[in-house]
Amino acid sequence: MNRFKIPLLIIVCLVAITLVVSVFSPLSSLGEVKERWEVTGNAFRLRVIKYAERSFRLVGGAYYVFEIAAAGSGRWTEIMTVRHDDPDPIPREQVRIVNDQVGYVFMLSKYAATMDAGATWFIWDAEKDFPDWQSNPVIIKEVRLAPDGTGIMTLTSVASRQVRELHTKDYGRHWNIE
Repeated sequence: MNRFKIPLLIIVCLVAITLVVSVFSPLSSLGEVKERWEVTGNAFRLRVIKYAERSFRLVGGAYYVFEIAAAGSGRWTEIMTVRHDDPDPIPREQVRIVNDQVGYVFMLSKYAATMDAGATWFIWDAEKDFPDWQSNPVIIKEVRLAPDGTGIMTLTSVASRQVRELHTKDYGRHWNIE
């Protein structure tokens, strides 16, 4: 009976160590580049780089880094980073250039837009910036933004599958239910 207790004790200790490391170490970080995609306008370019998630978890997700560069420039500036549990392909349809001054990106609950060809960006997070939404997490399903700053955002609650439509008149700095 003793010869079975020692291997069992070793296995239990290894499992415990693995759990402690996964709980108390940094949960994840950027791994290798898995995919890269960009869209080009007259004044600026938008790029998304998908990184594998380096993690102690059994199944890793991915990080999506959204970046901007002036047209003809190789100097990229980060707009925002989004972590997703699933390593899905880059959401190309969620990266849009409206005209030479306006562009926007969105993924999961985050939305970012520029009105000055990428010199400045503002980031809006539905889970933080839309407090009356009771069912977190939420996913931005669609954004349609016009050159005059008016637009519509469609949100879906993951838990209840409830859909809400929000409206903006200022390129998405503020979203309201109308």
